[in-house]
Amino acid sequence: MERWGRFFRGACLALGLLALGGVTLWVLLRLPRLPERLPAHFNAAGEIDAWGGRGILWVPLAVGWMIFLVLSVLLRLPGAWNLGVNAAGVQREKALGIARDLLSLLRFAVAAGFAFIAWRTAQCRPLGGWFLPVFLGGTLLPLVGSVLRLMLLGQEK
Repeated sequence: MERWGRFFRGACLALGLLALGGVTLWVLLRLPRLPERLPAHFNAAGEIDAWGGRGILWVPLAVGWMIFLVLSVLLRLPGAWNLGVNAAGVQREKALGIARDLLSLLRFAVAAGFAFIAWRTAQCRPLGGWFLPVFLGGTLLPLVGSVLRLMLLGQEK
């Protein structure tokens, strides 16, 4: 099982880096050819509702990279996690695995989401009505699932 966990966490890391790194590189290469006015804000339906200068493009990338780095540091500090489970031995390792998987998946989801926002901003295109539900689902569903898994683990004897 731990072998699958390592593969999963490595895939989440690689895909997150690919998403954020790829869009960052794409923006750097295309920056001189981008329009002067770019979308600065999207409403809940994913439509553009404010405009700004080219500098606005760095906001989603900077936020995405900051969250990516914070989650990466947290993944290296399992002693700082409060899992809400009084566990020792095998149970503790299971709980740590659940938490590692959750943080890895959240790191990927945030990286992909903010990379998509930056990419659509650079294209002067709306996000689409599907973006907010997919982004929220991609972050909240794993969180709920992991909390439930930890609760069930806490009930095991």
